[in-house]
Amino acid sequence: MKKRAEKVDNVVALARKLMEKGAYVISNHAYERGEQRGISLGDIKNVIKTGYHEKRKDAYKEEFMDWNYAIKGMTLDSDLARVCIAFVQENSLIVVTVIRLEG
Repeated sequence: MKKRAEKVDNVVALARKLMEKGAYVISNHAYERGEQRGISLGDIKNVIKTGYHEKRKDAYKEEFMDWNYAIKGMTLDSDLARVCIAFVQENSLIVVTVIRLEG
């Protein structure tokens, strides 16, 4: 039986490093939400580049036995957005969903 995943401490630094290396995947859910909410891959990258870790929005997902982390930052058009990610053994990341936020 798989044990509960440990939380990552350096969420934003690790996410930036993995995005720069191209070690990321956009989930189908995030792709669909991005289309619906007008958030592009460039916006996702910019949120991670300019954003900060919203620890209070982190969530443990029992079905995956792993953590989802929230990063809040600016889109390319300077709109506020949140990108939720999960790490795959700290070697890559998955963009789980994207949310456009109000001011």
